[in-house]
Amino acid sequence: MLVEGMVETNDRIEQETLRSIEALRHTTLMVSLYTIEGLPLLQNPAALKCYGDMQHLDSGTDNVFLSHFVDSGLGIRAMAVAKSREVFSVEAQVITLAGIRWHGMDVRCTNDPVTGNPTLLVNEKDITDRVQVEIELQELSIALANAVEGISRLDIFGRYITVNQSYANTAGYQPEEMVGMDWHKTIHPEDLEMMMAAYQQMRVRGRVEVEARGIRKDGSIFYKQLVMLAAYDGQERAIIGHHCFMKDISDRKQAEAALQQEFARLSIVIATQQEIALRNPNLDAVMAVIADKTQHLTRADGAAIEILEGDEMVYRAASGIATAHVGLRLKVATSLSGKCIATGEILLCHDSETDARVDRAACQRIGVRSIVVVPLFYQEERVGVLKVVSATPSAFTESDIQSLQLMAGFLAGSLHLASEFDAKNIFLSQLQESEERYRSVIATMTEGVVLQLADGKITACNASAERIIGLTPAQMMGLTSVDLDWRTVREDGSPFPGEQHPAMITLETGKPVSNVVMGIHKSDKTLTWISINSQPLFHLHQSQPYAVVATFADITERKQAEELLRNQAERDRLRATTDGLTQVANRRCFDERLQSEWPTLVFGQKEGQEQLSLIMLDVDYFKRFNDCYGHQAGDICLVKVAASAAQAVKRSTDLFARYGGEEFAVILPHTDAAGAIAVAESIREAIGDLAIPHEQSDVSEIVTVSMGIATVIPSLGTSPDELVALADRALYDAKQQGRDRINCAVNQMTPVVY
Repeated sequence: MLVEGMVETNDRIEQETLRSIEALRHTTLMVSLYTIEGLPLLQNPAALKCYGDMQHLDSGTDNVFLSHFVDSGLGIRAMAVAKSREVFSVEAQVITLAGIRWHGMDVRCTNDPVTGNPTLLVNEKDITDRVQVEIELQELSIALANAVEGISRLDIFGRYITVNQSYANTAGYQPEEMVGMDWHKTIHPEDLEMMMAAYQQMRVRGRVEVEARGIRKDGSIFYKQLVMLAAYDGQERAIIGHHCFMKDISDRKQAEAALQQEFARLSIVIATQQEIALRNPNLDAVMAVIADKTQHLTRADGAAIEILEGDEMVYRAASGIATAHVGLRLKVATSLSGKCIATGEILLCHDSETDARVDRAACQRIGVRSIVVVPLFYQEERVGVLKVVSATPSAFTESDIQSLQLMAGFLAGSLHLASEFDAKNIFLSQLQESEERYRSVIATMTEGVVLQLADGKITACNASAERIIGLTPAQMMGLTSVDLDWRTVREDGSPFPGEQHPAMITLETGKPVSNVVMGIHKSDKTLTWISINSQPLFHLHQSQPYAVVATFADITERKQAEELLRNQAERDRLRATTDGLTQVANRRCFDERLQSEWPTLVFGQKEGQEQLSLIMLDVDYFKRFNDCYGHQAGDICLVKVAASAAQAVKRSTDLFARYGGEEFAVILPHTDAAGAIAVAESIREAIGDLAIPHEQSDVSEIVTVSMGIATVIPSLGTSPDELVALADRALYDAKQQGRDRINCAVNQMTPVVY
């Protein structure tokens, strides 16, 4: 039987297939094909570089695919899932020629296009750098979460992103409750305007320190010291939020308030003594002064002096809500004042509505709820009482009672001029007790306290001031800020002149100064950072302060924590934009710079003259170099090539980056084609000077490079990708034309070879 037939052959491979093969050869993604039993069938150059030639192993491994995994159980799971025709995706540690690395991989089952048998197709990507950064960030997050000081991070809208435990505890929340919360919710409404102004200052200066009242979850109020640091994007151009360091300073504020109150009391006492001296022996005038000053000293709603007349107590002088009742008479037997006269003791009524000792009708008539009465003596005889009243129950404290006793002593001294000397002794005794209370408060403060007179000389300091400044009282007494033996600096390291210290400014202007940061170089060569507040002290009716009180806290640890955070952020930024092998800019940095330069040149150009050039550089026959000398030698070669080429790129505005594998790129803003060619020639010469041997090269005995150059004028409607494609095409043509050369394409014109 005869059969007629025709055989047709097609020796040409489809163009799409050729492109796919070319892409697999040059991609950094590792692609491997295994039998369903794990034996290698095919690996692209990236996989070959990572694992070596798996198809010619001498180890006799039954399952090469499984042998790559540090945890073989993951490989077994991958094969099981793939056999079920599902994709298995995992991040795992694998054993490579470069050691143990982290890979992200997809494993799937597909049919072999040659045999039709099921095979394992594996796509892998090295993610070691990313995983290490994530681990370091996780460790840093754990450290920050457990810091003693409150630390938080907020976004540009003022919402909390992260909050450590200390910060949440201070605000009365759990950290997870605060995430997403607006910071306005944690600030006292009366301090919101001040905080908004501080926030705007931070956006301008990058850092601001402020003190404000906070509101806890339960509604309670506390004082906090805040340091806000602006957080920037990867290019440090735009603010994307801020960091907030918080310290609970409620105890310090309470101590400051108590100290200020003591100073106010002392000023009133001194002013009262001076006025009494001027009015003696006019007893009515003296009593009017004492009633008025006593009311202010105790923050009462009213005060009165009652003198004993027979069986009645008569109002002889009064102030505040008691002013209209001068002349009022109370029965000794039915009043609290009468019981004070009878016993000679200080009596305290917390609430007139429940205290049977008081004349309730008289109290209701005047509007009194709480009372303190102190007996008045003349030559050891009880002659009357000094009384303070308040419309609020339980309004008076032990300190108020002591102040009342002091005023009663003044009045007793004025009852008769002959008793003036004794009255002065009583006053001095009471004043000494008040001073002892003042010194006790200051001595227990953790903040340093220094008192300087109007001439700037230091007359008192507490133990904390000695510890923080590092000088003894003997070294400080009688000296001014400019005399002390230390060198002070500002936050930027510049000198801080003594005449500009907060205390000296307050003495000059009469105004308080808050939250001034100063560095002190002490005699032991250490640097201590402090935050200073200064408060003026005035005599009554005088506008110039007679002294200033400076309080300061040691913030050295906080400053060190801020510096640590800034350094960590800078290291993270550099790690994210630097190539791990060559230490030049990486692909991410290249992409970000190109994306940022493009609109800058589009909108900043003059008459369309702003040009942008790009050089793409590829090491010639680098795969052969690796095969001949080994991958370690190949890495050393890339490091040397990158270092020399980077040095040849002179301008700070230019960027030399590793684009991928043995390919590098140079971004040249404001550079025309001639300028780009000059830079390329410098790079080519610098690499040639290295004279790295390359016996497998077809064009030279040493390592050479091929370069493609593209120059465009960025405009609206175009994108950086077009420039990259143009330069990449020029590089491709340079290699096609024989390598070891520069190929230039200008505005998509006909390429020119140099």
